[in-house]
Amino acid sequence: TAVPDAKKGEKLVVVYTDEAGESAELKRISNESNLPNLWRPQPDSFIKVDALPLLGSGKLDLRGLRQLAESAIA
Repeated sequence: TAVPDAKKGEKLVVVYTDEAGESAELKRISNESNLPNLWRPQPDSFIKVDALPLLGSGKLDLRGLRQLAESAIA
């Protein structure tokens, strides 16, 4: 997801759970990917949570995810 950033306007944030692995491994995968630098999150932008927010339908709650990221980054 992305959160507001005073310097660049928007900052990419990775919100992940235990099932995704450790943050060091996720950072390594991101750095070794073919993604442009603009699409790679900064090392301090990885947030581990117990569970991702879901809607009543079972789909990912994107608004809740962004709010969770904003509160963790603030």
